[in-house]
Amino acid sequence: MKLMMVARRYPPDVRSGTERVFENLYNQARERHEVRLVVGFTRSRDQVPPEAVAVDLRGLSKAQSWAAIAKACIQEELRFKPDVVLGNSIEVVTLRAPLACIVHDLNFGSLQRGMGSQAKTQFYRLRSRFSKCLITVSDSARKSLEEAGLKPRSFHVIHNGVDLEQFQPFVPDREGDEVHFAYPSRILPGKGQHLAIDAVARLPRRYKQRARLTVVGSVVDSIFFDQLKVQAHEQPVQFATDVV
Repeated sequence: MKLMMVARRYPPDVRSGTERVFENLYNQARERHEVRLVVGFTRSRDQVPPEAVAVDLRGLSKAQSWAAIAKACIQEELRFKPDVVLGNSIEVVTLRAPLACIVHDLNFGSLQRGMGSQAKTQFYRLRSRFSKCLITVSDSARKSLEEAGLKPRSFHVIHNGVDLEQFQPFVPDREGDEVHFAYPSRILPGKGQHLAIDAVARLPRRYKQRARLTVVGSVVDSIFFDQLKVQAHEQPVQFATDVV
């Protein structure tokens, strides 16, 4: 099968959970199929795979970035002639090939639903009508997308997977062993790290003395990160922000 995969952001140019999921999908898909990768970059060309069709988004506004990716997607579709296009960005545009897009949520990393996020939601509603299907990662995410008015031809829920050869649940050897919680995500208000810290702070003493929370991820909002550090003072919480 000829598969074209398109993303406006891609590691290591941008490090985020959704981009890392898409990177893993690409690496697995190319083992079985003929795959063409179209990605944007905002730092430098060498920050995305050398085999990718790379779109220079440096200095562009969000709308200009969307337009640049859409243009590159159409041009590459005409050259590559894929059987299907998979987008990690809903701004992906196709002429003939069926389009499937992955949408994780409409949070946009913000706790507040201001005019900007409302405009993005309207854009997502419009673009969803051009998708043969939208893929999301949970039934609750699907419900929120449907409530927001997204209407593709079909929805599919595909849950995020875990490689159990690398990651396995921790089972304490005996009662009283420390229980370690990890919160991996970019550090910004919409990801909700403050809620996790609050939950740990509210634990009864007999549980809190066994618990340890590690907040893992790149710092997107430095002011919010400072607030988290204050909130975590004298709590069993640590931060790991320089991770790859």
